[in-house]
Amino acid sequence: MQLGLEEEAKERFLKAFDSFASLNDLQILNEQRELISLINPPQKIIFRSNHASNALHLSGTLPKDHDRLLSEIDEALKVGEGALVPQRFRGF
Repeated sequence: MQLGLEEEAKERFLKAFDSFASLNDLQILNEQRELISLINPPQKIIFRSNHASNALHLSGTLPKDHDRLLSEIDEALKVGEGALVPQRFRGF
């Protein structure tokens, strides 16, 4: 799930976590790609990144869907913002 802060909570959050650096959608996809690329479980793991707040909905079982998940992320990164769920359609 991607972090979303309501305006009244945002200032308090940023004050409490002064070293927090917000990521844009493509940076988050790169981070997800790195995470998935490093996961090689001996037993199956259900991977879900399909919350309404996410820019790209991903769903699979690792290690079986490892390559497909990476391909979906790579395609979205190649296309850019046009491959992502528009911000106005994301909710919490």
